[in-house]
Amino acid sequence: MPRNVAGPKPSKKQLNKLKCTNPKRNRGSMKHVDQGAQMKMNSNDGDKNIGLTILNSNYKRPHSYLRGVAKDGKLMKNMLQDFEVEEVENISNFEDVVKKFVSKYKNMKIKSLHFHYSGHGVDNATVEIDPKSRREKDGKTFVDGVTPTGGCLVGCGGVLYSVHDLKVELLNIKPERLTLTLDCCRNTNKRETVETDYVRLRHKEKISNADLGKIAVIQ
Repeated sequence: MPRNVAGPKPSKKQLNKLKCTNPKRNRGSMKHVDQGAQMKMNSNDGDKNIGLTILNSNYKRPHSYLRGVAKDGKLMKNMLQDFEVEEVENISNFEDVVKKFVSKYKNMKIKSLHFHYSGHGVDNATVEIDPKSRREKDGKTFVDGVTPTGGCLVGCGGVLYSVHDLKVELLNIKPERLTLTLDCCRNTNKRETVETDYVRLRHKEKISNADLGKIAVIQ
């Protein structure tokens, strides 16, 4: 008859190892793994958080160099750790950069979109006119304005980009929530009057009340 042969007694370390491989004892940790995989899968399915950061410091005259912009960039990276962020520096043409960003994410499901800008800004009241648009009406001379008015971001070459136009363009992504932080070194232009000409300001595209409810701006 076969006999049970007693082997060496397992050590305490070996017993602990056996306990760790017990599936009942590992049930809790497996649950955490499943939850992590589910979260990753959900993030791939949509509900992305994205951001665009523009850092302008190296300006042409008359605008001054801005030393604190680099620090702002580091702070935003820290704040937007859960976001997929694109960062660009020292740009002159905002419109091209923003339109390219929008085209990349336009067909995706976006939960939160954050835009940050550090650089010069201006509350513009000086309008450049299109001389070819000059026309007479009711005894008055009218011309069309070609520069944005109101709150504007300033490109490194001095080109202005309307904050209103920025909002309109970013809303084309159709995010559930749009937030903006605008850290502008702001100058205010004094309003200049034209003796005989009346300027029809450049058209601003309307933002619906529903889209306005999605936007938060910190300046």
